[in-house]
Amino acid sequence: LYGIYLFRLNMNAAFYLNGAYLGDGGKMSGRLTRNWNRPLYVTAPAALWRGGENELLIHLKTYPGFGMFAPVQIGPDTQLKPVYQQRQFVQNELSQTFTALLGLVGLFFQMVD
Repeated sequence: LYGIYLFRLNMNAAFYLNGAYLGDGGKMSGRLTRNWNRPLYVTAPAALWRGGENELLIHLKTYPGFGMFAPVQIGPDTQLKPVYQQRQFVQNELSQTFTALLGLVGLFFQMVD
């Protein structure tokens, strides 16, 4: 099992390997899913990989003038998924936790005053 990791993009992407759909980050039409501050990760089963050349197609969907696409990382799922999970924790979950704590501290000071 191989992982395909995209640590930064704007707004959304869908992944295809040799014509087979692997996954996406959400809505690709209408109001797009906003993945501008969220890494994306999909897995590619060994059965989809060919000997020799393979084609990885990443359909990036963005609003005009806002396209951004970081280098793609491909590797064994066991090695790449922890990198993705660490980035997601630091970039998303940790900031959500700090925001909640800051809100609680603000409420505490409002009650004390």
